[in-house]
Amino acid sequence: MIQTTLRRILPLMPPENVFVVTGQRYVDLAREQLPELPVENIIGEISGKNTAPAIALGALHIARSDPSATIAVLTADHLIPAEDTFRAALLAAKSVAKQGKLVTLGITPTGPETGYGYIHRGEVLNQNAYRVRQFLEKPNRETAQRFFDSGEYYWNSGMFIWQLPTSTPNT
Repeated sequence: MIQTTLRRILPLMPPENVFVVTGQRYVDLAREQLPELPVENIIGEISGKNTAPAIALGALHIARSDPSATIAVLTADHLIPAEDTFRAALLAAKSVAKQGKLVTLGITPTGPETGYGYIHRGEVLNQNAYRVRQFLEKPNRETAQRFFDSGEYYWNSGMFIWQLPTSTPNT
């Protein structure tokens, strides 16, 4: 799936601008699976401590080479059949991020789902973006149905886009 994720985004950026953070024990495998990327762009976490530290590690590496970069955190475990639509969403998110906003991508639910976190949308920022009113963790069945019926909730993709130095500490 990681090769699919890379193939999905390469039309938007050159390989030298793609960084992968993975567990230290998977670095060699990732380098083998992603020969298009510079070896130094595949970063091993010495100690896996959940998603936030991995994002911070990647952001720090990127900030060292480009302190004003736009960062997109993309997970490798999403099935995205409409890749052109996804790329258009990333470009729209980049535009919003350049205004100093932290952007997350929501997925339009296809039904009530108790296994996903949700994003409750707020006010409209532009034709492609809403302010986030609230993040909600995995709801029970009744609540998931209410979220779905309202049309105001998206599944949380776990993907984020922002412009440095919006959320990266100085190093």
